[in-house]
Amino acid sequence: MRDHEKLSLKDNPAYLMYVASRHLTKIYSDVLEKIGLSFIEYLIVKEMQNHESLYVSELVSILCIDHTSISIAAKSLCAKKILFKRQSKRDRRAVVLKFTEYGRSLKNVIEELERNISESIGAGEAELKNLNDSVRSFALKIINDCREDNEA
Repeated sequence: MRDHEKLSLKDNPAYLMYVASRHLTKIYSDVLEKIGLSFIEYLIVKEMQNHESLYVSELVSILCIDHTSISIAAKSLCAKKILFKRQSKRDRRAVVLKFTEYGRSLKNVIEELERNISESIGAGEAELKNLNDSVRSFALKIINDCREDNEA
């Protein structure tokens, strides 16, 4: 291997993931724009579909996104009548999020958008599953660092 080849970004996993992430997020954002959701709002809606309610702090931990970004996106989702928020009965500083009826009704719309996104990526179901499994395995190795950063 030549010295200049050692410095090539094409072999740098951080760079490749960065580029892929930017392009994939753009594909998602272009599709999500049709229903008025940002990418972070979409992530919140997807995670909320698995829960009756969640604290903002739980979303921060689950999604590895900073508290301010989650709070801003949650406020926007509340303004769009997708979520509603209330103070926790146990801790008035904590905010609990729940779906509105309209928010729950978005499940089928989101699933259809995800099918459209998969088609626009141009990868088959098996290829996407293999990619997802590989990325998940890698992410789980480094995700604790992310959670620790968000808790600080």
